[in-house]
Amino acid sequence: LRTALSRSEVLLQTTPTAIALVHDHIIRRCNPAMERLFGAAPGALVGCSTRVLFPEKEDWVAAIEKSHEAIERGDTVNEQFEFARASGERFWAMVAARQLEPGSPEILFTYTDVTAQQNLLRALVRAKEMADVASQSKSSFLATMSHEDRKSTRLNSSHGYISYAVFCLKK
Repeated sequence: LRTALSRSEVLLQTTPTAIALVHDHIIRRCNPAMERLFGAAPGALVGCSTRVLFPEKEDWVAAIEKSHEAIERGDTVNEQFEFARASGERFWAMVAARQLEPGSPEILFTYTDVTAQQNLLRALVRAKEMADVASQSKSSFLATMSHEDRKSTRLNSSHGYISYAVFCLKK
């Protein structure tokens, strides 16, 4: 048993994945990767409410509401939320959360920073919106030019008939 606990401790301390054990929204334990991800000093998160991980209280409440029922059922929750580092810098993380054991009030959370993916997604959305605007502008321009071309063709042919008529009258 002692060997198994020692191995578990080594895994917890060395894994690059941020891990926290939470009970009643209070962080009971977390690993160094969790402290690094949130920009916290060693041991600073233990005993804190999970509220400190979120930029605003409303974000924290929304995250609880979104995941509470699934966790209570014993399901694993996989969601992306926006968090805040100790410095106030915001970032996005994929969160996996699950009861440590069925019916347990302790919940194991893992956090993976997905800020780069979120930034890329936002850039792609902006690029698509810009492409849509450009396409709409091009379509509008071509429709206008086509209409003007048809108008000018009618004018050109009218001008031609008038010129011919004037030529014939001069004879």
